[in-house]
Amino acid sequence: MHNIFVPIERWVKISILTFLSLYALFVIGMALYNVDEGGSSVLVVCGSGLWFVFCTCLPLIFYKKEYGYCHPLVVAALLALPSIVLRETGLFTLGLTHNVMLDGISWQDLNYLCAYGYFLRGLAALMTILGYQYLIGRSRRQILAPVGQSARPVSGLVYVFLGLTFLVSFGAFYILCGRAGGLIEVVTTGRGLARAEGTAGISGHLVAAVNLSVVTAILWSCFDRRAFRNPIFLAMAASSCIMAYLSDGRRSDLIYPIIMLSLCYVMVTGRVPKVTAAVFCGLSILLVGILGQMRVISQQGSGFFDIQSQSIVEYANEALEEMTSRSGSRSVYYPVLERVPGDIDLLYGRGYLEYLYIFIPRVFWPDKPRGIDYLACQTFYGGTWGMPPGGVGEAYWNFHILGVIGVFFLYGMFNGYLASWVVSARGNSGVMAVYLISAFYLYPAQGSFRRWMWAVVPAIVIISLGRLGQKRG
Repeated sequence: MHNIFVPIERWVKISILTFLSLYALFVIGMALYNVDEGGSSVLVVCGSGLWFVFCTCLPLIFYKKEYGYCHPLVVAALLALPSIVLRETGLFTLGLTHNVMLDGISWQDLNYLCAYGYFLRGLAALMTILGYQYLIGRSRRQILAPVGQSARPVSGLVYVFLGLTFLVSFGAFYILCGRAGGLIEVVTTGRGLARAEGTAGISGHLVAAVNLSVVTAILWSCFDRRAFRNPIFLAMAASSCIMAYLSDGRRSDLIYPIIMLSLCYVMVTGRVPKVTAAVFCGLSILLVGILGQMRVISQQGSGFFDIQSQSIVEYANEALEEMTSRSGSRSVYYPVLERVPGDIDLLYGRGYLEYLYIFIPRVFWPDKPRGIDYLACQTFYGGTWGMPPGGVGEAYWNFHILGVIGVFFLYGMFNGYLASWVVSARGNSGVMAVYLISAFYLYPAQGSFRRWMWAVVPAIVIISLGRLGQKRG
């Protein structure tokens, strides 16, 4: 039997378990050290945080033979672990000292609120695993595929549609540049093209069209196992990532496609370039700091090339500080937990109904309601921009704790269906592409759902038109 998800080597599993053990000891030690300063509530946050880490890493701690690097549960755990270490460690060891939207609450009460937040996030991770196991156990589906199947060659029509899609994407990028006043102007201000005044009303859909280039790269990498040796593909993939970042100005638009393409490489070739992955993690942290500094410099009206005056260590520190603040002092997740449902009414599903019409252009519906990220910012901060409360925050705001349990149980069931689907259709490169897009992008949060739909629908259309899904014999 063959594991299509690419099994994790024994030494890697041992390394992960060793790291988790040492990390837990470090967090406990630092929390005990800070008890005198923060009180016993720091220990409550520490315990709840470790519960969150434990539930998130359950697929790695209790590894099963059908798991692998590209398994949906393992992908979620591997992506979450670095984020937890970088963003949450300070909160685990010292607690939540301040939140800009909760000024009237004491440090101790903030810590108990923080602990409650970590408990809910751990519960969500646990319900995801239970939902997965329920689907797999109920359907009795096999997650290991027979050995000996070979892929049929992909037709040349593949590359015709991929090329046309990339041209559409490039055309949308050109239109964005024109409406934004030119590429140089936007780059030197550190903003995305879609944030310029000239793109109001159509920016979202133009950005989605630009991101089709990323979908093109994903499909190509799944249909040709030698794609990463092709200079044309590498040039197209690099330009796709750059266009995606310049279009919207979000650092995740540059980093996420690279991670997604790396997953494609691993699942298609069955090899994991560990040194390259480690280097990429380090460069990602630096990119967060450097690109963030570019934005700050532009907002202050300083010269664009002033960014060269800082060291690599300073960029890394700025990136870590910003990531920590987004998890604590500037997170809208905790105001949701504090004020819902006492001061703010539950949404009773309205936040999820908005998923149905978020793709309607605002030029056709000027009064279209804003997403839950804008609603959260307006409600808890008084601003007019987006502050996403996260998947757990959305579920809690809609249906309280029962929403967290139900939504993430269903999400786990969907992951179970994904895993069994890609195994049963093993050899179908189209299914593999849709699976990887879903396993990486889809999460029960409005922003993630939007990114998933803008990726998976075009992928399915391209696959159908080009008859790209070629099953193994």
